[in-house]
Amino acid sequence: MKHLHKLLFILIIGFFSCQENSEKIDFEEKSEIPESKQLDANTRAIVGSDNYPYSIDSFEELDEYFRSIEANKPENLTLKSHALTGLFVQGLLQNISDEEKLYYARAMANMSSALPNVTNFYDLMHSLNDKNHIQFDRLQSIAQKFYNRNLHTLESMTWENDKDIKNKKEIILQKIKDEFQLE
Repeated sequence: MKHLHKLLFILIIGFFSCQENSEKIDFEEKSEIPESKQLDANTRAIVGSDNYPYSIDSFEELDEYFRSIEANKPENLTLKSHALTGLFVQGLLQNISDEEKLYYARAMANMSSALPNVTNFYDLMHSLNDKNHIQFDRLQSIAQKFYNRNLHTLESMTWENDKDIKNKKEIILQKIKDEFQLE
């Protein structure tokens, strides 16, 4: 019984100390990111924060930023996905060599989920598959890894309001499976 009273006392003190600290935080504080580099509403919705490191204009800077994000940290998945989207919008398929495309294909396959970029992955792999000098087995292995991870993610998510989005992603995953003869 004594332990229960002590535990209750500690919890109450902890609650009030957390509440006291939260009152000191100014959530209305303006970002120090210049207005020209602040995110638009759609991007903010994807990233979930106004404090995304920066909205990068240059393909090279965005490429460098993507490569600097540690992939093995779950909290970085959104940043990597957002950076990938930006790279594809800025012409990733047209701006890099086939070896660099392989780097991005492997990076996307190694992400725990790359569903926001499933169409971009398909386009990337399709462009690599059109090249005769890249071994099909090599591409098939990358595609299989991407397919398995993202199909699992797609099936485990709840899609109450976005069934059309789910269907589109399923269609693209099926195209990947068919084109690369996946299991």
